[in-house]
Amino acid sequence: MAIYLHEISAIDGGGKEGYLEALRTGWVPYAERTRGMRLVWVGSTIGSTATWPETMALWELRDWDHFADVCDRMYTDHADEPEMTAWWRASFRFRKGARSQVLVGAPWSPTLDALLASGVSGTSYGFTRYRVVPGKVDAFLDALRVRAELDAARGRRLVGAYEVAFTNDAAYAIWVHDDLVTAGEYQRLLPGEAEIAAWQRSVRDLLERSTEWWGFATPHCPLWPKGYGTDAKIW
Repeated sequence: MAIYLHEISAIDGGGKEGYLEALRTGWVPYAERTRGMRLVWVGSTIGSTATWPETMALWELRDWDHFADVCDRMYTDHADEPEMTAWWRASFRFRKGARSQVLVGAPWSPTLDALLASGVSGTSYGFTRYRVVPGKVDAFLDALRVRAELDAARGRRLVGAYEVAFTNDAAYAIWVHDDLVTAGEYQRLLPGEAEIAAWQRSVRDLLERSTEWWGFATPHCPLWPKGYGTDAKIW
């Protein structure tokens, strides 16, 4: 069962480009090489839908043992890993702080390898947090699988569906559109979609509310579209 670390970083002033580039060239290869952490996604929130300026990163870990090892090393290896210490200190000129959540992939949720094998990619992403009736997260995630199938037929593909660890009332999902135009088209058509409305009615006893914000991927991240220009600026 894959475990995911989802980090949201608050950026100081105009430092978002610098921080994303520092992640791409510094921390990402280091974390993958020394800790086996695999980057799934990195990018920035779209300010009209979320707090701005912020960046987000999603990492895939093998299991809970891997998660425990990563956490342990973050608090014990600083003296032995000068490269990590130097990067960590330098990053503070870009970011003011960060908050994180631990996500547990649903049994049917695709791993990074599965996403890459099936060609899932895009520039525009939706991040949805679901407030679920306590104790009903597993049932809701089963229902979310149906929603993912409905959305896939409408150009909105699933990146992952997760239980929010250390809670009994929260689920999370990440969705991808080809670009912001198709994301906007999905939102425009949504109110008239009878199948989606029927699904919403079917989860009334499971779902209390949901909140979504949008993000734009950083060029060169694993789910960036192949062949798409990589000179885009992410402000």
